Amino acid sequence: MTSGSASFVRFEIPIIHQYYGGADHDFTGVPTVYSAEEMTADNGEIVKLEKKLNTDETGYIYSFVVPHGRFRLANESGNALYIRYISNVG
Repeated sequence: MTSGSASFVRFEIPIIHQYYGGADHDFTGVPTVYSAEEMTADNGEIVKLEKKLNTDETGYIYSFVVPHGRFRLANESGNALYIRYISNVG
């Protein structure tokens, strides 16, 4: 988010899993969020995320306080990351 501002954000990522070898393996990407007053493609302070399982156990709900007004969401993990929804709730 490089224009506008946010204060508290919530988003959901669907769980990607595969069953093999007698076990269920989670291949869901892990998001990283950065925040800065002036956001660019490679700056910002890493923001601590709160993570919980959604009610039907098909996705992870992340939420965080935006400390500097603007943020960017990055996927620095080796797995795919899809967003079901994202909202500024504060």
